[in-house]
Amino acid sequence: EMMVRFTQSQQLGETLKNASLHLLSQQINTRQIVDDPEVRSIVVFNGSPEDQTGLATFDSEFLAGGIEIRDAAGNIIPLSLCESDSSGHTVTCFVATDVPQHGYKTYWAYPGEFLSPSVTKDSGNVIDNEFISLTVNLGDGTISIFDKRSGRLYEGLNQFIDDGDSGTLGRFVSPPHDTVIDVATNTPLSFDRIRTPCYETISYLLILRVPFELTQDKNARLPLAAQFVPISISVAVTLIRGVPRAD
Repeated sequence: EMMVRFTQSQQLGETLKNASLHLLSQQINTRQIVDDPEVRSIVVFNGSPEDQTGLATFDSEFLAGGIEIRDAAGNIIPLSLCESDSSGHTVTCFVATDVPQHGYKTYWAYPGEFLSPSVTKDSGNVIDNEFISLTVNLGDGTISIFDKRSGRLYEGLNQFIDDGDSGTLGRFVSPPHDTVIDVATNTPLSFDRIRTPCYETISYLLILRVPFELTQDKNARLPLAAQFVPISISVAVTLIRGVPRAD
């Protein structure tokens, strides 16, 4: 029941957001720099209180033929293709740099010969950008990050831990004699690495085998040998060009 309500709230929020952004876009004079009816403008908004560099996506189907994206200085911005949602709909994306806090930045789509973005797919477990080199541990699925700026290595990241709860819907209580599961049953499965001019992503699957329920006295969870439930965890980690952060 709650999932239906959450979905409805998300749909209402998306509709209101898109209408508001459309209204704001109409107030921006995007022709003051590029006054060409064949050139379309793309306005990237940043609603956070800090300047942001990140991946911007747009549906390029409204443009006939090939395109190239340029900023206000006329620099050509590399393009990539990415899936925008779970339905697999493919959109064009690029890295929007230094979009001001609570503000926007305009890019322009010029007609041109569309060159298919360079995309490679394999089963590698390492991705990197200018700031970070990221490795997925083939043994336990944890992540190691090497910061190229400081030379520091951070290991054992993104570990999944499952413990019991003998409380109520509104209060968490750990059982006195709990069985904590902090190691996946399997090594990472189904490694998929995608490398593009704008971002690099690794996707993989982990499975945790966790106790089915509490003992009758609620002091512990049933041992794994008694009964267990397999939980599948799908992980996707992304590095965006020019962004010192792993998503």
